Amino acid sequence: MPIDQQDFITPLTGNLIVSNGIVRFTVQSNTDLNMGSEGNENFVLVLKVRPDSNSKILTSLPVTLIDTS
Repeated sequence: MPIDQQDFITPLTGNLIVSNGIVRFTVQSNTDLNMGSEGNENFVLVLKVRPDSNSKILTSLPVTLIDTS
C-alpha cells in the first residue's frame, strides 16, 4: 500500500531550517490500523524551492517504516 498522511501523526509538509549544512526534521509514525496487512513502507524526503515548485533541492535516501503490528 502507498504511504500517506494516515501513516503519520505529524504533517507531511512544512518548513525546515538548515543550520551549518544540517537539515533536521521530526516525523512521528502512526499506529498501523490494518494489523499486519500493509507490511513495511518506505518514503523519501523531498526539499523544494517552494511547495508549488517542481524544482527539487534535495531528495533523501529511502526511509523505511517497519510494520511490527
